[in-house]
Amino acid sequence: MQQNFIGISENRLHHILGVARKAYKIAKDMGFEEDFCRRCFMLGWIHDVGYEFAENQSEHPYISAKMLLLINEDTVASDLKKPFYKAIKEHGRYPSGMTEEHSEIKITEEYRILNMADMQVDSQGNEVSVSQRLDDIKNRYGEHSDQYLTACDICYLIGLTAVNFAANIT
Repeated sequence: MQQNFIGISENRLHHILGVARKAYKIAKDMGFEEDFCRRCFMLGWIHDVGYEFAENQSEHPYISAKMLLLINEDTVASDLKKPFYKAIKEHGRYPSGMTEEHSEIKITEEYRILNMADMQVDSQGNEVSVSQRLDDIKNRYGEHSDQYLTACDICYLIGLTAVNFAANIT
């Protein structure tokens, strides 16, 4: 049986490394201790590894998170609730438990930092502005695509943009 995995391209490797470095820098700039900053580097390093075994784009965060757990299967049950696991599983997605009223959303620092880094590193691994990254996503997937609209929402939720660009699309 042949698998049709997306795989990790050279550009995606550059993106992964760029996100890892940016996540470390963001955590450092926020005043976190070195161990936490290094864990944020690992968040960035692991966040897209699921593409290697994904058959479609939407499943890569789940595969990435599961691969993190495969490193030490003895701690699977306790890791399922840990913020680093959840940040990887939910990156580029709405936080779990999100409701219509955004005030009820619990956004962890790990989720915030990973998504901040991901939204400031382009698909080739270059640091870019948030607006450049959003434009890149819009150009690749379309202005009305789930990818673009979700990215706009997340940028607004984590404080990268003061305006939710998705709300202005008609």
